[in-house]
Amino acid sequence: PRWEFSLVSLRTMFSFGSKLLFSGLLDTAYRNLYQFVIGRRFSKQDLGYYSRADQFAQFPSSNITGIIQRVTYPILCTMADDDDTLLSAYRQYIKLAAYIIFPLMIGLAAVAKPLILIILGQKWQFAAIILQIICFSYLWYPIHALNLNLLIVKGRSDLFLRVEIIKKVVGICILIVVMNFSVKIMAAGNVVSSMIALFINTYYTKKLAGYGIIKQIKDIFPSFILSIASCVPAFVLSQVFPNNGVILLLSIILAVAVYLFISKILKIDEFVQIESSLTTILQNRNAR
Repeated sequence: PRWEFSLVSLRTMFSFGSKLLFSGLLDTAYRNLYQFVIGRRFSKQDLGYYSRADQFAQFPSSNITGIIQRVTYPILCTMADDDDTLLSAYRQYIKLAAYIIFPLMIGLAAVAKPLILIILGQKWQFAAIILQIICFSYLWYPIHALNLNLLIVKGRSDLFLRVEIIKKVVGICILIVVMNFSVKIMAAGNVVSSMIALFINTYYTKKLAGYGIIKQIKDIFPSFILSIASCVPAFVLSQVFPNNGVILLLSIILAVAVYLFISKILKIDEFVQIESSLTTILQNRNAR
């Protein structure tokens, strides 16, 4: 009967959705755990430094991660039954995400000192050090998101929940160790936790799609090296002229120019794709 079919469908949806809901609540609680511990064990000033740094680092990473999840999920769902096509598309998204987010986060770390000094003032100088460290934690968030998206596409919300629980247990263990030192060490612990989480996420990605940590690192490593190389001049300028807004702007422009120039010279696939897409959009607008 139709009502029995609807009841089965409802149970399936609840089973699938409830695991994702619990995972989301768990992640939200964990995200606030570091600030809670810092507030309890250190001074209000230290909490302010960490909170400000976290806000600066989280803004570009979280927004880009949200966009990636919303855009890629429906596309990947259409390929769920074709493993070869799914893997090909998934690899392209991983490389594109790294190409976009790596220079942003590494660039933010490079200019953290003048950015904090100019926007918040001299008294927030310590927040710049925290920001530089935390950037390398949020650096991996879009990669995490794509790995988790694959589990949802495959209908494995049970694995999604399992991964979240394992990551949070590992993260809390790291937090218990680093909370006995300083705020800087706690920020570094957050970076270590994020990198371990990448290994955990990709373990199940490898089982479902044959795309594990080694292959993913090979795909995103060029963007990482390119980002480091492009942001070195910006970092040097920001250290020499930390309170100069004009130099800060020039540093950002220089980093972007170097990144795009090298990408064009080396014909990086992601740059070619973006350039082609922008050209097509401009042509369509001119045609109107």
